Amino acid sequence: MSNKTKMLFIMNSLNFGGAEKALVNLFDTMNYDVYEIDLLLLSDEGKLLSIVNNKVNIIHPDLITRNLYGEHCNFIFKFLKIIFTGSQYLITRNRSYVNQLRWKKFYKKIIPQLQTKYDVAVSFLHGDPLYYLVDKVFAKKKIAWVHNDYRMTQCNSIFDLKYFEQVNQVVTISNICLDILKEIFPSVPSMFLPNIVNSTSINSYAEGQPNEYDAVKSKKLLTIGRLNPQKGYDFLLEIAAYLKEIKYDFKWYIIGEGELKKQLLAEWREKKLEDCVYFIGTRENPYPYIKHADVVVQTSRYEGKSIVLDEAKILNKLIVCTNYDTVKDQLIDRKEGIISSFEVKEFAESIIGLLADDNKMNEIVNYLSSHEYGNEHMIKLYDQLFQV
Repeated sequence: MSNKTKMLFIMNSLNFGGAEKALVNLFDTMNYDVYEIDLLLLSDEGKLLSIVNNKVNIIHPDLITRNLYGEHCNFIFKFLKIIFTGSQYLITRNRSYVNQLRWKKFYKKIIPQLQTKYDVAVSFLHGDPLYYLVDKVFAKKKIAWVHNDYRMTQCNSIFDLKYFEQVNQVVTISNICLDILKEIFPSVPSMFLPNIVNSTSINSYAEGQPNEYDAVKSKKLLTIGRLNPQKGYDFLLEIAAYLKEIKYDFKWYIIGEGELKKQLLAEWREKKLEDCVYFIGTRENPYPYIKHADVVVQTSRYEGKSIVLDEAKILNKLIVCTNYDTVKDQLIDRKEGIISSFEVKEFAESIIGLLADDNKMNEIVNYLSSHEYGNEHMIKLYDQLFQV
């Protein structure tokens, strides 16, 4: 009989996203002499599955769960989901609360219990993975991750409190996010634990130049992230339109997929940005794109702690980002990058000004290269957390 700690990690999917990449990095850093790890993806899907450590056991959800969460679900399940979600949204006008009600009134009643018993089970994303962890998993210890500023999730905190009170520990990824959790849920045990960022792996993966950059003489701007409201792509397109209007010579590459793609492409065509903004989809390895870009641009409305910013810093890359609430927990303005406002002209001028100022560029790159941003050593804190 194995003496290893038997663990389960739960996610909706392993498609492109910050929490998903954080989990892949964590798997690459864990000690498999100590842990036996199962990964359950509720949708049974994930474009990052091909780079998951081969010592992780991917377990497949039951047919009902797969049909409820998967993109290619049974017509009957799809119809029921549309009817339930649509009717609840008309009442609440809050998509996050609709998802909570969907779990309580629908999913929880028909999803079967997971039969395997675990020493430690982890929901590595807030929302349905948390609800599944509490209601459907047997484990001696349960841990829930929150990867964002909780206020921005628009979830019903009274609903979530009932679930947070049933786990042993809630973990979040920045000190500011922790302060917010403690303010909203003072009775819940919560802690800050940074995402693992492996500088050795990132530097090794960054070799080689992307084909998209070949023969490009213009300034290369890069943004990475899921195409959703959080990431501020509508703001990005406004900035790009301004840059084009003033005839700035740039090419802006966007890595990511998401629910706003159709809407964003319509705006992109309307603003006639086809010759300077490129939606290139997801990439298993984004690091060469970061390394060979002139500047990494982040237009987020909110973040917990951005993995992309950490990766850009490891690769000594110039950064311009928005002044969302938690950004100063991660980026020192004018030393590690430029923090700008949510005003189109000012943000655009921050990009132009930085790329025109050789002294400032050298100063930032020298600062980044003299600091170590990888934190593989923090795995010891994870080991303490995972003790039963």
